[in-house]
Amino acid sequence: MSAATRTVSWWQYLLLIPVIVFFALSCQKSYTGDEGLTVYLASGSYSHLLSNVGADFHVPGYYTVLWLVSHTFGSSMVILRLFSLALVIAMLFIAIRHLSFPAALFLAVSPFTLHLAVEIRMYSMLALLGLMLILAYRRNEKLHSKSSLIILIILLSACTWVHYFGWIGTAAVVSLLLLQRKWKQSAIVLLSVILLFVPWAGNTISKLDPQHTEIAVDDIGFPDQIPLIHRMAGMPLSVAGTTLRFAGGTAAFNFDTWGIRFISTRTLAGLFLGILMLTLTIIGFRHNDNITRSLILWSFITLSFFRPSARHYAIERRRRTGVTRNDDLKLIALSLP
Repeated sequence: MSAATRTVSWWQYLLLIPVIVFFALSCQKSYTGDEGLTVYLASGSYSHLLSNVGADFHVPGYYTVLWLVSHTFGSSMVILRLFSLALVIAMLFIAIRHLSFPAALFLAVSPFTLHLAVEIRMYSMLALLGLMLILAYRRNEKLHSKSSLIILIILLSACTWVHYFGWIGTAAVVSLLLLQRKWKQSAIVLLSVILLFVPWAGNTISKLDPQHTEIAVDDIGFPDQIPLIHRMAGMPLSVAGTTLRFAGGTAAFNFDTWGIRFISTRTLAGLFLGILMLTLTIIGFRHNDNITRSLILWSFITLSFFRPSARHYAIERRRRTGVTRNDDLKLIALSLP
């Protein structure tokens, strides 16, 4: 794969068809719990948005852009889903122009891509920025110019303001620069991204209290804290569960159970998919560039230690007590300050 723009035939833009067709078939599906919270935050005043984004334990970048979209074009479900579709189409357009055809084809038919094009969440924006980050790193590695480094820092900072997952990109870039003994560049990148995140850092630190819950819902019924050794043993299942969640939607599983006896057929499928992805990553080391490998491996490390969030427990509890997905928006509104 090359970061340079390659010659593209018109028929290669047909790769946009799967995501457009999937969107047409799915754009009217009801809100998931996460989407309900997103729409609720974007539908009020901007000050209300900022005061409650922390309750979702997220950063305000995506919410700010979605707030502008909803207050400019309307907040109907189709319009908000169209915003996600636009971000994914932009990602695919860049992939078609800058990646090899097999890589662009993989993105075009990936369940992740199809799901993110419909979901009203920040992950479509993060996927777009992630691809731009890979290309920016390659450009900086080739040019070694101040402008290429500034672009790389801007994209890394944008990722951290869209989702905390954005720090995976920073870890990947800084670790690569350190391995290449580019001490000055690694320090500049890390310090710049940290300084640009300072305005939101206080909010993040205040939410690190282990007693903090993302949404104040009574009687959620958390399981006991999982010991570190158990988390390490359960890494493949954590990756599998998160993989399935992103591919199949939010709150698709019983989050308040843990153990071998609760493994379902879908979890086994996710486990297989996780192992397959990791295997392909290892096999492809000779064919992929350093930034792609680093991002994938840092992502696997991060996903391995994931636990369901407080909100997912709350949504799952409401689902088991007969509350429908369409009622989630009202319940979330009542639970936020």
